Amino acid sequence: MATRTITVDQLAGGNFVGGGDDTLFLSGDWRQIFDLTKANFSGFTKIVTDASFTIKMTNAQFSSISIFQGTTNNSIQVDGPVIDLRGKQFTDIWGIRSQDNATFYADNVNAIYRVNAYQNIGDTFKYFGSLSEDQRNEVHDQGFDVVVDQTMKETRNFAPVLQGLNGDQQFVGPGKAGLIDAGSDAIITDDRGPIAGIWVSLASPNPMDGSMNDYVRIVPDDKFYFAKSTFYGFDIIYNDVNIGSYSKDSYFNGGISFSFNKSATSEMVHHILHRVEYVRGDASRADKLVKIEVIDRGGLRTSATVVMKGVEEPKEIPVRIDGGKGKDVLTGTAGQDQIYGGYGNDKLTGGAGADVFVFNSKLGTSKTDRKVNFDTITDFSPVDDAIWLDNRYFTKLGKGTESAPGSLNKKFFYMGSEAKAKSHYLLYNKKTGILSYDQDGSGAKAAVEIAKMGKNLKLSTGDFFVI
Repeated sequence: MATRTITVDQLAGGNFVGGGDDTLFLSGDWRQIFDLTKANFSGFTKIVTDASFTIKMTNAQFSSISIFQGTTNNSIQVDGPVIDLRGKQFTDIWGIRSQDNATFYADNVNAIYRVNAYQNIGDTFKYFGSLSEDQRNEVHDQGFDVVVDQTMKETRNFAPVLQGLNGDQQFVGPGKAGLIDAGSDAIITDDRGPIAGIWVSLASPNPMDGSMNDYVRIVPDDKFYFAKSTFYGFDIIYNDVNIGSYSKDSYFNGGISFSFNKSATSEMVHHILHRVEYVRGDASRADKLVKIEVIDRGGLRTSATVVMKGVEEPKEIPVRIDGGKGKDVLTGTAGQDQIYGGYGNDKLTGGAGADVFVFNSKLGTSKTDRKVNFDTITDFSPVDDAIWLDNRYFTKLGKGTESAPGSLNKKFFYMGSEAKAKSHYLLYNKKTGILSYDQDGSGAKAAVEIAKMGKNLKLSTGDFFVI
């Protein structure tokens, strides 16, 4: 068994012929790439290296070699749709890489640790034997998207799903900070449980727009803190449990990353994500794109972007529309309106836009309500519209002003034809669409009907405010 030594400069157009069981000795520098696809060779069954460079091979070249003896973790890149690992021996080989959608044949489960499948999409591990569920999960965790064994059972790993963030926009002024998930409602789901990591990054800093000092950060609270890691970055300690690590971006673009171990639950991961803030530098004015990338344990990724506005959008000034003391018919514009029906039986239509219907006049009684001050709202939308109730007349509902409307206490609102508790002052009968005010709740006094709205509206206390 002879040994043939070759260097990088011999590869282009080279033709190397061995005796059938010879060794190909690759001699070079760790910074080089030995592209064997540029040469022809045959008669070799073993490759030995003297440095940790990358080796590129065709599928046929790879198949012809039985033993790979590397030096300080060589990597091998194989071009071809099918890569057969059966019967091969590897020493100091860091990772076998392939093109997307490649299939790897193996008869030893430990072969998965030789393959760098995280960077690819659609890789299949075909095992010539039977896999337990734990083994199958481990294969997926090593980056294989599809796993098949000799029983023909096939399992797949799907990319995680990130909802509640993509396309969001919010204003963060110079020198200010704001959560990237302002509503704390972003949700991450994955078919195989909690994810492995989150990367949050900014678009490249630009000295022309003053964003060189913009960055993102994580703000700990009483549930978690960071402890200096013995390796790199910081350990994440959540309720006294180590759930992973946190580090700042090493490329100085103001980003941060989180890696989670298997102690991290979905609840913990979500809480961490909801505590990430964008910080704008004092000189920054431009809109800034924040990218949130989620990685599952098999290396599949999904991402979303949030725009941090540098200049606050001008707020639309609502159009005020006032009625008189009679039976008015008031119709709003295509934008935001504040419609004051006033005293009398009025017909109110908001039209397009987010509209406010204001009740700020003296109420009737349970006997006279529909005759003296009972309005009809033709198009109330719980999603867009609101109702303001003046506490001079709705005295039980709490405090608020037109410049700072107060929220309605949840215990004051009831969906039904009559109050069931002393605190049920505002009633909505979804069968009739009638909105009523009952100043003593379930007491002896009858409710006063104040307006007719649509039937079966999905109303909540969030639709009502006190002024």
